[in-house]
Amino acid sequence: MKVLRSRSLGVLLGGAMTIAVITALGGSASAADATNQIGGGSPGAAVGLHRPNVLPRPLPGLLRRPAQGLSLQVRQQALRAEPGQLPESANKAAIEPAACPDGALAYGLPVVCGYVPVPLDWSHPGKLGQIKIYFELYRHTGDGPAESAILNNYGGPGGATAANRWIAFYFFGGNLDTHDLLLIDDRGRGLSGAIDCPELQHGTAPWAQAEAGCAAQLGQTASRYGTGEIAQDTDAVRAALGYDQVDYFAWSYGGADIEAYATRFGDHLRSVVADSPYGSPGLDQFKSNHARIVGERRMVRVDCMRSPTCSADHRFPDAELDLLAWRIRNHPVEGDANDANGNSVHVLIDEETLLNSLVANPIGNFTNTGELLAAGAALWRGDPAPLLRLGAEFHLTLEFDGGDPT
Repeated sequence: MKVLRSRSLGVLLGGAMTIAVITALGGSASAADATNQIGGGSPGAAVGLHRPNVLPRPLPGLLRRPAQGLSLQVRQQALRAEPGQLPESANKAAIEPAACPDGALAYGLPVVCGYVPVPLDWSHPGKLGQIKIYFELYRHTGDGPAESAILNNYGGPGGATAANRWIAFYFFGGNLDTHDLLLIDDRGRGLSGAIDCPELQHGTAPWAQAEAGCAAQLGQTASRYGTGEIAQDTDAVRAALGYDQVDYFAWSYGGADIEAYATRFGDHLRSVVADSPYGSPGLDQFKSNHARIVGERRMVRVDCMRSPTCSADHRFPDAELDLLAWRIRNHPVEGDANDANGNSVHVLIDEETLLNSLVANPIGNFTNTGELLAAGAALWRGDPAPLLRLGAEFHLTLEFDGGDPT
């Protein structure tokens, strides 16, 4: 199979094939050759971050050109798509045909939509019944058989791949003369039996209550929506459509789905592209927390050192941040403050809030970094207002209306 070259994160090698984190596919090098080029070792070994010395060559027919003019093409051909045909090698008995939604027809390409029924519990197929896995298959427009099927995974978790089909067309719309495009909604999302827990979905109850209610609603099925089951679903769809191998592309949490699939069904992968993926290396919480301790202290320090006012007022930023964390750990701060829109918000800043919300900047709340030490200094002087304001401006609730679960 073709192997990817990494320029951002480390790579993980599993089984007889290689998973890499990347932006372009390598040429025709073997997995072993590519492994040595990336950083040495053999398939199955963990490989650290290495910048390739040689630029990767494009894989013929895949990611070879952007889908220029695709938006215009979609507007011109809107809702004029002809029904697509299943591949000749498809197992039609395993597929339930379905009418394609308007969004799938809008691209003007031959498309087939349907479901593949699979066990809800793969370990005990007869125990919990079945779940129908939804797919959209866009057929190539050129003559002859497809060079391959590109399997695109949206990631998430929670988002639906089919509903976000425009992203797949953005990347691969220019390749559909010779390649088929396969979109599969992971179980529990989109049109594959979307989980619908009303309180959790619409934010009508406190998070803990809504979460507990959803767990009770799902009952024995609650643990049957993991990447292992998704990998088996994906392979069932692949087999039903008659593809021996696929080119698997995913980003973000889709990396976990790729990893789960590759370790189980690596023989059915022609190539893999995992763009900024999440996967098993991110599960080492001790390692990631250690990296946070080092990285976030440096972030606050560097931000302060580069500011003429902060560097003058706070000569020892690391020590001040440590003292602030110690102070908040022993004496959390609570009170009311205005958020960025001028609304009064009740805020509790304990150590968890300080580190995970004000320091970590998980959603780009970067203004806090430059003000944090000044707010800490004010707190030591008996004035909690600046710190409470930072907490109010970041104020984030888990309860919100997620709309239609599909």
